[in-house]
Amino acid sequence: MGAIQIDGSEGLGAVGGPRAQGPGPRWLAAIALAWMTSASALDPQRAAADYVVDHWGVSAGLPQVSVTSIAQDRTGYLWLSTQGGLARFDGLDFRVYSAANLSGYDPAIQDRVWADASGRLWLGTPRGAAWIADEAVQPVAGLGAQVGQVHSFADGPGGSVLIGTDRGLYAFADGPAQQLGLSDVRVYALLVDGDQIYAGSDERVFRIRAGIAERVEASEAVQGIRFRQFQRVDDRSYVGSSRGLFELRGGRLERPPWAASLAPVSIEALGSDRDGNLWIGLLDGLWRYHPKRGLERAFDRLDDVQAWIASFHEDADGTLWVGSYTTGLSRWWNGWAQRIGSQRGLTDPFVWSVARGPDQRVWFGTATGLWRLDDEGAPELVSSTLALPNSAVYNLYFDRDGQAWLGTRSGMALWDGTELRQPELWSPLRQAQVNAVLEQEVGRYWIGTSAGLYLQEQWLLKRFGGDEGLDVAPVRSLVDLEEQLYVGTEQGLYVGVEGRFRRVRGNAVLDQALITTMKPVLGNKLLIGTFDDGLFLLDMAGVRAIGMQDGLPWPQAANLQADRTHVWASGPRGVYRFGLDELDRLLSQNVPMRPQPILNEARDARGGQRLRC
Repeated sequence: MGAIQIDGSEGLGAVGGPRAQGPGPRWLAAIALAWMTSASALDPQRAAADYVVDHWGVSAGLPQVSVTSIAQDRTGYLWLSTQGGLARFDGLDFRVYSAANLSGYDPAIQDRVWADASGRLWLGTPRGAAWIADEAVQPVAGLGAQVGQVHSFADGPGGSVLIGTDRGLYAFADGPAQQLGLSDVRVYALLVDGDQIYAGSDERVFRIRAGIAERVEASEAVQGIRFRQFQRVDDRSYVGSSRGLFELRGGRLERPPWAASLAPVSIEALGSDRDGNLWIGLLDGLWRYHPKRGLERAFDRLDDVQAWIASFHEDADGTLWVGSYTTGLSRWWNGWAQRIGSQRGLTDPFVWSVARGPDQRVWFGTATGLWRLDDEGAPELVSSTLALPNSAVYNLYFDRDGQAWLGTRSGMALWDGTELRQPELWSPLRQAQVNAVLEQEVGRYWIGTSAGLYLQEQWLLKRFGGDEGLDVAPVRSLVDLEEQLYVGTEQGLYVGVEGRFRRVRGNAVLDQALITTMKPVLGNKLLIGTFDDGLFLLDMAGVRAIGMQDGLPWPQAANLQADRTHVWASGPRGVYRFGLDELDRLLSQNVPMRPQPILNEARDARGGQRLRC
């Protein structure tokens, strides 16, 4: 193949590097962005559906929904180019730019934003290139309207910046930009690989070494193909085109066998992350490739809008940011939870109950068995429950002797460490669904069921009902707080002392609510979850309702757990958490909480890992 002499035979090594100019913005933005992102990269062992995806659109502050490029400056801000202009994002809020707050900027012509190795920001436009310094746009001398559209940037040798245009390849340092050749070529994409530069163009990919450009041979005809993106992933170099994906292999352009299905389609964007994932943006969604998982679709639409992927950026924390022409900005990260399902060996993924066992491992009950996680975090079956009248382990409780009490929808069974059995003492429970077990004192167990409340002492079992003041049969939750037994039923809350019960009054909604879960918080306060009426807080002052007007993402709560700093709530629409300090401010100052979705099936509460609860 014939070689092309690049103008300037001294090569790119003679070009000096640009110097960073001006102070960076406030550090607060970098801190906020780091707080909002994951501390680890995107785990390639996870299915794409297991990542957390958060979205921002025009309603969140974007000047326009099309995010065509993404860059991060030296202080941590994300900068986004849109068809409505430039915006800066700190992880919470957007600042939109115009000529009024960025001197020399014209949002009508700005097209692409890029950050060099020093964190300085560059703009590529149909009228040349510029960089941003001291709250002003500084045009690059020698790169005006005569070069047409600026398509691409790359960090060049010696600290220079390479710029691909409609009129060839340029390099910039301290003075005017220097043309390096390919003057009759549109340079859509650039890749620097050691002492080699690759340039993507119409029907050609060029390799430039020592000032000489030569065309890279292809394994097939490339007539009519436009080579528009390069992306390095570990030791592999990929090339995106208007007709599928190629790989630079052995000095040639070849189609990887795994990418054969992409051959007819236009690649709109390429990205990568530090865990070896290749991200592929198409007109109709996002795909991911990893050698260990193959090619898989990751995302195709948001609220019935087809996702036309335009740009990628991996930030310093390993979080992937994705820009789309149609669905705005999205953030992809590992999230808080790891799915344990069939891919990890769990043959029955319908999990009803979870508890920490006497061995400090996580135990859980499914529709067909009792399981626990081994030392490697893999599920192992302890005992099948298929021999029971009802095999679903609806409630799981460990007593002081380390025995597991398995509440089902047809009575209760005991796992003593060697076998699963149903003691004759529990025969009155065999037609009832067992929802809760609580040891109030040594050897004194309260059992809440669909048939009412029972007390087991030694080998005696007694039912409590209307004669003891408990006139509602179905019991869902039990809590011992300050020597009083709180009983959550399907019609309100009761409290008992020494076997006598009374209804807790103070809120008309709570009086009739289906109480699903309760948890002591903030000392002597009781947090109450309901099936469809939100949360309630009971203390010495009375009952306080907590609903969506106070920040809850949804009103259902099937289970509540609390650690030293947070309350975790789960339900049919997902899992969220909020800080105990937030709860305290709500009670004392009426400041709404800002719960954080962890797992999320609800379409009206964004954030959190997608799942089926």
